[in-house]
Amino acid sequence: MIASPSDVLKERDIAREVVYYWNTLNSQKNKIVLLPICWETHSAPLMGERALEVINKLVTDKADLLVGIFWNRIGTKTGDFESGTIEEIERHIEKGKPAMLYFSNAPVKMESVDKNQYEKLMKFKSRCLEKGLVDTFDSTEDFRDKLKKHISLTIDNNPHFETSIETGIEIQGQNSNPFTELSSSLSEKAKEFLIHCAKTESSILLLKFVGDHFLLKTDAAYEGEGQRELAKWEAILDELKTTGLIKDTSHKGESFELTHKGYEFADYLNEFNSI
Repeated sequence: MIASPSDVLKERDIAREVVYYWNTLNSQKNKIVLLPICWETHSAPLMGERALEVINKLVTDKADLLVGIFWNRIGTKTGDFESGTIEEIERHIEKGKPAMLYFSNAPVKMESVDKNQYEKLMKFKSRCLEKGLVDTFDSTEDFRDKLKKHISLTIDNNPHFETSIETGIEIQGQNSNPFTELSSSLSEKAKEFLIHCAKTESSILLLKFVGDHFLLKTDAAYEGEGQRELAKWEAILDELKTTGLIKDTSHKGESFELTHKGYEFADYLNEFNSI
């Protein structure tokens, strides 16, 4: 779970990149695949409960590890908590799960800072220092370097992940087809999109424009609009890229092609669905 107020969007993107980097180096060895989740990509509209409670049930409660990031804002007050981010963190910790909190020391123009927000953030930081170990960073690259190291340390040394590792080994030993486990971990939308691209032997192009417009092109073009819709497609592409089913040929997240593994997995899905 990546939890933060709205003033650390670059750091949120970096956290996702670091998770994918960890997967590349460690997932096979540890029998764990980390999927970065956040409310924008892993929740859906639902009436009848307050918004954050919906997010908690769909996202926060399903997370095994939380990365919290702060700079100058604490967020918007929700119920008994100073912000939604704080509620997510407290709820996660109450369940005995590991939470890694980071506070940015990057310079900022003080006239742009909401003093009320900043004061509340400093009080929260002081409480955190009394309860555990937090870290700070001076730049986005500093954050990237620290998170790379800390995620590995947390996975390797926290008993919360020992059961997952043992279960992963047991599952792999029982499954004769390596695609069986991959199929269960991949979202239905990602599988449907992969099958379509394999059938049409299409490259994938994702172009973002000013004003929340974007173009997704495979064998046909799809014009979309809005951050939520864009986040949905980015999450699908991230799933496929992380699992090695597509490769980023542009190295900028704009152009992708199916890998040999991607075509083989699409064939497996087609055969499985025809049974």
